[in-house]
Amino acid sequence: MRWTLRAPRLHAALAAVAITLAAAPAVAAGDDAAVSSAVQTIMNEEYPGNLGPAKKKLQEQLSNCLKKGCSGPVKAQVYISLGMVNSQLGQADEAKSSFQNPRLPVM
Repeated sequence: MRWTLRAPRLHAALAAVAITLAAAPAVAAGDDAAVSSAVQTIMNEEYPGNLGPAKKKLQEQLSNCLKKGCSGPVKAQVYISLGMVNSQLGQADEAKSSFQNPRLPVM
């Protein structure tokens, strides 16, 4: 009798844990999509004609990405785009730093 009373509670608890774990990647994927889309827009609309605004916007996206925990590929996209802009601005050290950032995934 005791087992039958505990089984529904156990199933409910396991379902709650499963839903919570399944929702976490979906939230990160939503942030990834927003950051990736913003970077593509910046690079299409600002680069190479408006490098100053492009750099500022990319830095904002990088800040958002680091705060929200974007995936490695999305962080790499931001760092590479920032490196391209820094390179065009003649900021070789900053460009090199962006391209060699240790937070980039090793491939």
